[in-house]
Formats: sequence, C-alpha cells, structure tokens
Amino acid sequence: MHKIFYAPAKYIQGPGVFDRLGELLTGRYASCFALLDPAIEDMLRGKLAKAFDRNVFPGCPALAAAPARGECCDEEIERVAATARAAGADVVVAAGGGKTVDIGKAAAARIRAASVIVPTIAASDAPTSSIAIMYTADHVYKGAVRFPDNPYMILVDTEIIAHAPPRFLAAGMGDALATKIEAERCMQAGGANLHGFTGTASALQLARFAYDVILENGVAAMRDVAAHTVTPALEAVVEANILMSGVGWENCGLAVPHAFHGALTGIPRFDKAMHGERVALGVLIQAHYEGDNAEYERLRDFFRRVGLPVSFRDISDADTITAEELAAVMSFISRPVSYAHNLPGGLDPERLLATMRYFASL
Repeated sequence: MHKIFYAPAKYIQGPGVFDRLGELLTGRYASCFALLDPAIEDMLRGKLAKAFDRNVFPGCPALAAAPARGECCDEEIERVAATARAAGADVVVAAGGGKTVDIGKAAAARIRAASVIVPTIAASDAPTSSIAIMYTADHVYKGAVRFPDNPYMILVDTEIIAHAPPRFLAAGMGDALATKIEAERCMQAGGANLHGFTGTASALQLARFAYDVILENGVAAMRDVAAHTVTPALEAVVEANILMSGVGWENCGLAVPHAFHGALTGIPRFDKAMHGERVALGVLIQAHYEGDNAEYERLRDFFRRVGLPVSFRDISDADTITAEELAAVMSFISRPVSYAHNLPGGLDPERLLATMRYFASL
C-alpha cells in the first residue's frame, strides 16, 4: 500500500489567539460564515465581533454567523451548507465542540469552501482531520465521511479551553492515548487508514509522542484546567489531544478502541458517556485483550487519577452491561468493515468477548 500524510495547512495555539482570527483570514477570503456551538453561542459572538473588528483589521472578510443544531447528520449538514452558501461564504469557521466542528467541515466541503476550526474544548482529536463522523438525527453512529482536504487552519485558544469543564480535557486524553496503540497495531497488521493508505513513520511518531506527553503532563493539566489556568502542562496536553493525536490517527488508522466506541453508540444507557470516555475504556480492553499487563496497569492507574473510566459501570447509567448488550457490541465489532480487524494476526472474537466480560464484572 502507498503511504500518505494528511495534516491541516496551519495550526495556531495559545491564550487569546481567537482575537486574531479576522487578521489571520484577511487577504485570503472575502466572506466568512461562522458556525457556533449553541452551548457557548453568546461568548463566541462576542469574540467574533472583536476578532472581525474592521477598525482594527480593515481587510477582514464579511462575517455571518449562526448556531449549530442537532447531530452531525445529513439534514443538519445540508441546513448549514445552505445558510453558508446564501451568505456567499468562501470560508466556514466552525467554533465549538466535536459535533459543531464536524458539521462545519462537512458543510464547507458541500459548498467547496475552506474550513477553519476553532475548538473550544480539547475533548477529541477531530479538529485537524479531513473526516467527519456521521450519525443519524437520533444519535446512532453511521460511519465516517471523507473530504478532499484537511481544514485550512486550526486555531486553538487555550484561554477558552482552560475555562471548559475538566471532564472534556480528560476525555480528550482518553481519545489521544488510543492513537498510539491503534496506530502501532494497525501499521503492524498492514491495515489501511480511513483514506485507504498506510501511514508514514512521522505520523506514527506523533502518535507515540502524544501518548508520552499525556502520561507525563496529564495529571498536572487536570489540576490546571480545574483552576482555569493556562500552564505549560495544559498547553502540552492540548497540543497532544488535538494536533499530535489528530494527525496520528488520521494517517495511521484505528483499531479496537474506536470500534468499541462505535458499538456503544447504539446502546442508550451509554449515551451520557463522551466519545473519549468510551474510547478510553476501549483502550483498556485492547491492552487487556493483547495480554500487555504492564501497559494495562499503567493506563488503568492513570485513568483513575484523571477520572477516565476503567469499567463498563463507569460509563453506564445502570449497574453494568447485560449479556444481550455484550452480544450486540460484539456483533458490531466483528463486522468485516470493523477497525477491530486491524490487529496483527487478526481479531479473535471469543477472546475479545471474554475480555469484555471481565470489564463487565468490575
């Protein structure tokens, strides 16, 4: 298989960097449509007004803005695309969490506009990718959709992220820690990434570096975000969660943790768990399945320190998971198109089911 390296054209991070958004788009685009996360719409509108102040930056693109609604589904993407098209947008700025980010990327692709991503939480590695995760309107996972290009720019204001609930940062660490073990197994097995290529050695090293950075700085970063303080530890973890992990997973591929996450989206009792929390439990499941006790114990202990799940009980609104639900999860994970087959030697469904039963017993 041929190798490929996908990445955004620009990645900019630091406290207060949102205020430079209009300046950074000046001279490149004529009209901007901003898609805003409805949970923090008022704050984002205020920041947009400052960033696109024509008294400060006379050449700023024309600006229109509206909140996102609902899931990253075909209906919502088409609604946003139509609004952006009517505004004459040649760039779509998506500011918010993972759902808003993916809707913005997809809408930009539909109208052949550039996309700029402004993540307001570091809860996943979605922002950098040329991929969006699709759901039905009632939040059932459908799969991934690919776009011709990665976002033009990722703008990460760590002052905003430092004021988000700590749970978001922990979820992002769970998602990012998966990148290394998925990337390594996928490349060892000769599996393809979502674009049908294999990853480069540079992307694999980014995945590994994200893992090391998070384990070294994650506990301190959780203390810092709880205090709403931007520190070197928080900056390091945010970059690992978003940039390193994002480039790592898109180029190198996925395995059991993300297959496991996808399976759980069809079971209502797990709806309150975040993407990164479900993926984190999948990380422990893959490590245990592979018999890597040292990695399993290291990650389990770290997860407990930062508030990530270590059992089904931790992500369920009930006691644990039933035998019927486990069978449904296993059926989803075993599908021929599942990422879980990206393991050296292939997937052993019976052994994986036994592993999940162990986590159901905790």
